[in-house]
Amino acid sequence: MACRLLRICRVANNSIKNAQSVSSESADELWKGVTSVSNAGRRRGRAKGLARKRDLNRGQIIGVGKIPIQFPGLNTPVFRGRELLQQQKLPVDPEREEKLATLRQSQTGMKRVKLSPLERGWTSAGMGGRKIGPPDPIGEDTFEGFETWILQNKMITCMTGNLGRKTRISSFVVTGNGNGLAGFALAKAPVGKASLKAAKNRAGQRLIYIPRYKEHTGKEITVNTI
Repeated sequence: MACRLLRICRVANNSIKNAQSVSSESADELWKGVTSVSNAGRRRGRAKGLARKRDLNRGQIIGVGKIPIQFPGLNTPVFRGRELLQQQKLPVDPEREEKLATLRQSQTGMKRVKLSPLERGWTSAGMGGRKIGPPDPIGEDTFEGFETWILQNKMITCMTGNLGRKTRISSFVVTGNGNGLAGFALAKAPVGKASLKAAKNRAGQRLIYIPRYKEHTGKEITVNTI
């Protein structure tokens, strides 16, 4: 019996110590354990996809809960004109929980950007087929009437000895003026915008003339049959 009491006391002491150690941590310290990564892990790309700090009290108002009650001086004024307000129960809002859940999810949820049908390209999710404008001017030479289309935009990775897996963006674009002058190029960069810009400007420096048939298609090819 005495051994059992000693075991119960030890378990109770350990639980109290654990509870004190958890409760002694501040909210910032607890969030830091979830949202932080070491410098070595950051260099190896482990900082991507980490949870972000959220306000778990967002949407809550003092004096307002599942059962709404009017508290004069807390969530309502004491006087309304010359009338002294009294504490009373208010009607329940059936959509309160849904509104709170939507409000809290909006802190971390990615907002989908809506594009017009003319800007979507071949698919609404991919970058292929989208227009990114004419190449940048080179000195006094400008690319008036040119337009650039993205043919391919993808992520590529390679394994390095000191940095681990390294990720880059590869972009393949074509630019032209619609009158037989066109060029295409491939460029790679750590960021998507830099990759597209480099490919667009490189395509503008590699223009070739393509003969056309009746000003709208490729030159007619004659095939001799035996």
